[in-house]
Amino acid sequence: MKEYNLFGYQVEADKQATKEWYGKFKGWRCDCEHCKNFLQLAKKRQLPEMILDTLKAFEIPPEKPTYVCEINTEEGQILYQFSYRMVGNILAEKADTQKKLEWGEARCCHEIYPYGAPDFPTPHFDLEFWVHLSWSLKYSYTDITDYLMHGREIEFSYKDRGCAITNHSKCWWFYDGVKQIEICEFENFALLVNKIAECMVEDKTVQEIFNNGLYEDVCIL
Repeated sequence: MKEYNLFGYQVEADKQATKEWYGKFKGWRCDCEHCKNFLQLAKKRQLPEMILDTLKAFEIPPEKPTYVCEINTEEGQILYQFSYRMVGNILAEKADTQKKLEWGEARCCHEIYPYGAPDFPTPHFDLEFWVHLSWSLKYSYTDITDYLMHGREIEFSYKDRGCAITNHSKCWWFYDGVKQIEICEFENFALLVNKIAECMVEDKTVQEIFNNGLYEDVCIL
């Protein structure tokens, strides 16, 4: 192992062992919308440069965090807490537990949440961050059909109209912000996605709204 100073923490890390583990790691498993949004941002390298440079130095893919959590959302900005596990030890740490930076906060710690990297070799520590990031997750109609085929309900807005695709009374229903119409029986998913595609909200079909990114917000229930 070699010694490094990471955000005011003196650590020793095994770069090769860390790289080998991430090479086998399939990635963070949570498929909630906030986690999917973070992973998309990380894959596009839309994280602070200081984080990207640190991860690059240890050959850790930004899109493979071992922990992600949405803390809160204010004015379109999501405060994420996320971390990357590394093989090594914390040797000495700053007097304050988190270093405040222009883009957020950082620290080296031992994250107690076990599910992100249950098979990680020991000893290890976690490089943890708190950063406000934007919402950038986009849905095509293909994405929406996948959710519907699994029985998920969808709420979205278009031109200030709150719309919804819901199921109750053994049927699927579409609400266009003004009226609700019955689509089909609950089990008929193929008919559901075909009919919903052609449902109109003012001047556009649902399929056009999603494929052209015209919606204002989306909630998958």
